Amino acid sequence: MRTSILSLSSVNAFDMATQFLIPMVLVRLLSDTDFGAYRTLWLIAGTGVGVLSLGVPASLYYFVPRLSRDASAVFVRQAGVYMAIAGSAGSMAAGLWCAWQAMTPHSSTGIAVFVGLWVFASLLDVLFSAQQRALDQARLNLLFALLRVGLVLGAALHWGSWESVLIAHLLLASAKGAACALGIGRFATKGIRWSRESVVEHARYSAPFGASAGLYLLRGRIDQWLVASAFSAAQFGLYSVAAVFSPIQGLLRSTINQVVLPEMNRMQSAGEIGAMQALNRRGNLAVALLIFPTLAFIASRAEPLLAFLFTADFSGAAPVVRTYCLMLLIESIEVTMILTAMRQGPYMMRTDAVALPIVIAVSWIGAQEAGLAGAALGGVVGALIAQAAAFWRASRLTGTRLARMQDWHVLARILLACGLSVAVVLGVRAMPLPIGAEGPVARLMGLGIDAVCFAAAYWVLVHLLRLAPTVRLAFGPRLSGLLGFRTK
Repeated sequence: MRTSILSLSSVNAFDMATQFLIPMVLVRLLSDTDFGAYRTLWLIAGTGVGVLSLGVPASLYYFVPRLSRDASAVFVRQAGVYMAIAGSAGSMAAGLWCAWQAMTPHSSTGIAVFVGLWVFASLLDVLFSAQQRALDQARLNLLFALLRVGLVLGAALHWGSWESVLIAHLLLASAKGAACALGIGRFATKGIRWSRESVVEHARYSAPFGASAGLYLLRGRIDQWLVASAFSAAQFGLYSVAAVFSPIQGLLRSTINQVVLPEMNRMQSAGEIGAMQALNRRGNLAVALLIFPTLAFIASRAEPLLAFLFTADFSGAAPVVRTYCLMLLIESIEVTMILTAMRQGPYMMRTDAVALPIVIAVSWIGAQEAGLAGAALGGVVGALIAQAAAFWRASRLTGTRLARMQDWHVLARILLACGLSVAVVLGVRAMPLPIGAEGPVARLMGLGIDAVCFAAAYWVLVHLLRLAPTVRLAFGPRLSGLLGFRTK
């Protein structure tokens, strides 16, 4: 399992790096309005995948490991048919929204087609990992990450226009859609034929979780939709760069979920509740050891990071970045995998349904009162509501007190190590350094010094706060030894 996690983590880390790289290049090649259009494209596509999929791709993690290949083939076929329908619906909705925003006919049509293909092709992201073929999934993810970089950056560098970038995305989505159709065909050409009972079973499992996931995604992105609707494309481009850092948490969490969720489902079916909780605690410790320091560093050095990544014009998005980091920190320790394995989709859906209007109201009021920075406050409020409800429910279902749901004292020490590391960096930055203050080279050198100081301080503090055994538990003796955390 550890090899699978590391393989997917490496590829997903590369994919996340490309999500940084591509906007970094495009912001320097496109106009502010065209860059805003590019960010709008991915806002629509990402929302379409999250909302319209209704949990059907992720449901394969539940059905495929539990059934024989012949029996699970029917669920793979059903997933393919549904995602094709969802893609068509997403295409029409995207076209209507683009027309309402008064985009050009070519842009509206291109975005609509891309969204339709991308929604369908998103099934490919789980098709092999659901079969517990994590290495094959990693290779496939790497292939399309490379293809995306080559097509999009190649078009932008050669033609330097929004239209060429849109065409590159259409080629990417077409290739991924074709690969998805081929993968479904090869896996599900034989096996048990679909029936009304299998469709109903599939829908009953996936719909509650899918609706909850869709509401969760809307809760996290509603601020961007408000900004995209109420402000100009150029202003949305400025605001949206803060969301570029959001995949950091999603990278770690989705990678762990892809490998752990099938195992957790097996434990739940065998009645091993204690083992489920232990696996959840271990996963959260692994996430905390990585995501806490990452978010702390980003929040503390937001201005120079934005200036280096997206030019100095985008450093004004620093307050939004810090708000996003707070939201991601709240969401990083979670028990939704336990609720998912115990089929608590309806409860999660109700929770997000209650939280969504509160998030909308807070984001709208924040945008009216504080402009772009205030629009991000709704996400923090929504995260607090959802986390409180999830932990309370998991505690009731497992009969475990909240104080014992996680290793809170260990998590507090990790957070303390991060805070003290930030203090070290700020202390170093208070000293005069002969590297200048302007220009990309000076910014890169400054960030490099900050990163080295932060990493060194964090490494020392992990030892001083006696967190080395936690590192060993989370990552295993070999990797923790390579990182310098050997324990007896």
